[in-house]
Amino acid sequence: MCLKNRYVFRVLLYFCVMSIKTRYWYLLIVLGQIGIVYLTFLYFFQHPANSVFCTYGDGIKNYFTLQSFVSDPISTGGILKYNYFAYPFGDYVYYTDNTALFSVPFRWYCQHIHDISAYAIPAFNFFIISNIIVCAVVAFWIFQRLWSADLISFLLAMTLPWIGPQVQRIWCGHYNLSLTSLPVIAIALFIIWYENRAYIGRQIWVSCVIVLFCITAFLVHGYYMAIITLFIVAMLFFYSAFTFKSVWGKHRMTMAILLPLLTIGVIIVLLQVTDVYLPLRKEAAMGYDWDEQKTILSQLFTHYSFHRVFFPLYSSKSGDSPELNAYLGNIGLFSFGFMFMGSLLSKTIRLRLRDIQKEFFADPLKKSIFFAGLLLLLISFGEKYNTNKAVFRFTFPFSLEHPFTVIKLIVYALTLSGTIFGVIFYFRSARHNVVTPTLKERILVTLIAAILIYLLVAQYTVAITNILNPFFYLHFFTKRVEQFRSIARFNWPFFWTFYIWVMYTIVRLYQTSGNKIKTLIVVLMLLLGGIEVADNSLYLTKRTKKENPFSVVNLQQFKPLKIDYRQYQAILPLPYYIAGSEDYTHTIDDNDDYSTYTMQFSLFSKLPLMACKMSRTPPTFSVQLLDFVANDQISPEFKSRLNHKPILIMLNKDLLKDTNASFIPSANQAIARALCLRTLKFVERHQLHPIDSIGVNFFYSFSLP
Repeated sequence: MCLKNRYVFRVLLYFCVMSIKTRYWYLLIVLGQIGIVYLTFLYFFQHPANSVFCTYGDGIKNYFTLQSFVSDPISTGGILKYNYFAYPFGDYVYYTDNTALFSVPFRWYCQHIHDISAYAIPAFNFFIISNIIVCAVVAFWIFQRLWSADLISFLLAMTLPWIGPQVQRIWCGHYNLSLTSLPVIAIALFIIWYENRAYIGRQIWVSCVIVLFCITAFLVHGYYMAIITLFIVAMLFFYSAFTFKSVWGKHRMTMAILLPLLTIGVIIVLLQVTDVYLPLRKEAAMGYDWDEQKTILSQLFTHYSFHRVFFPLYSSKSGDSPELNAYLGNIGLFSFGFMFMGSLLSKTIRLRLRDIQKEFFADPLKKSIFFAGLLLLLISFGEKYNTNKAVFRFTFPFSLEHPFTVIKLIVYALTLSGTIFGVIFYFRSARHNVVTPTLKERILVTLIAAILIYLLVAQYTVAITNILNPFFYLHFFTKRVEQFRSIARFNWPFFWTFYIWVMYTIVRLYQTSGNKIKTLIVVLMLLLGGIEVADNSLYLTKRTKKENPFSVVNLQQFKPLKIDYRQYQAILPLPYYIAGSEDYTHTIDDNDDYSTYTMQFSLFSKLPLMACKMSRTPPTFSVQLLDFVANDQISPEFKSRLNHKPILIMLNKDLLKDTNASFIPSANQAIARALCLRTLKFVERHQLHPIDSIGVNFFYSFSLP
């Protein structure tokens, strides 16, 4: 039997020998998550062809690159070549944010089996939201492995996929960054690797699967190449370090070192073979270690504006920014708060929690997972962490901005009274005993409190060098670490490892408590988790209920035009926009509504755009395109890629009137501003006459000299 069939057989065997009770839990999770997904994205399920989750910025651009990529016939550039932006250069699929793992097989199927490219967007939307169900199933499997408490595992599996920092990426258009299943699958693979610790041969096979998974994650989004690979490697490294003196300890350490080298090596070879433009790309991206792109510690406790119930500690800085999303969720934070207060008030509780922590950190598996997540959290703080970025505040654990209703009053009263009586009951059951702390304990607690208060709410900005960040040392050898400028994304695995730690503690307290306390813990988890899931679900429903601007109906707005599009090779939109090269001197941002309009016209006419809105595009292409549009200069390379057909100019006269428009670079970007203003004069310089128009949009034909 081949290896692949052997593992398929084992999965089927595992399902067959699974207890009926466990099967019911999985069935409940799948059905429950399907129900929540359906209600949350009801508009999508009712109108799949006319529904998108985002209609602005990166979100609409990502839909365009997907639709145009799968619809475009495969040319001499190969199946990975994308041609509808930055014509005549184009780019490769890795830099278009249209999820190569999905778009490349979909394009191949459309080109070689059956053309279903018209369904690319609804199919992709289904791919994205089905991840929530996968995440829940894998999370339950992990929790079952780490503790024996099916009910709590079930509640967490139903809750956590909806409240993590990634899921909010759906409504802002970063669809592939919303895949919460990836860090969860990474943990699951590490557990499988651990369960085969007595068999070095099996561990090698699992390591090969891990390498393939890391490469797959890279094909979802380039950031996952670092996030997922580092996370898995950290788990392997910590476990190998903790068990180095055991049998096969040195072999495991060797695997932990070789795995990232092999993963990165395969990805580099893949890019070297398939990406012709790789030598032209910049080594570093701009904006690395910027405060708005890395984790602020207080954001871990700062709820989102749409939450009705939340942890009563929050930051003065809003937590709604997609790049700063870090809220750890109500269940985990209230559990952490209970542990903290219990340790202060009761010696018995403090000793019990200490014993549980000793138990947790005595297990190499659990502490390896926790420390790996903690390491990625440290990376997300950046190389320099600046204090005084936000001030902590205390508040009621519910919103006072909206009028009270009877239902809200009942829910809040039950939650508050349940929490108070729960603490009282627990302390009584544990024979609560308030003790006077020793001098040593007082000094230690005061010192820790002073450091935390200073770091979190200090009124003086202090730049702390983060020597615990591996990127700090890697930066001495290569600037390529700066490609990961949105470094806050590295905190995503910590969300899951935090819950593995804090809920293990709660589970152990749950297992040693009486029925009243057990009931109370479950009720509080239902209330806290249920309300938060409802808040996130309702917010997603509101933000993702969008009409698809690329639907057949919406593209019919261009039907009145009497232009023979086959006579043209590309569209040059004016005002001109070109972004994504990481060279801000040659960057002109777009007017969002107009760029969407140009994308619609591109799909309707089946002509590529000479504008650009991608990521990590070679700067030389931006320079040559701007030289053509702004300076009327055509480089030999640029000219060699063009054909004899004229270019169709698309000009919005209303936007050309305002020389202070937001898309025009500011005065302190002198070169980019000058280039932008010259692009606006293209039609005037060449004395072109309109051949057709729709409203304020006029079309011209430009023949190359």
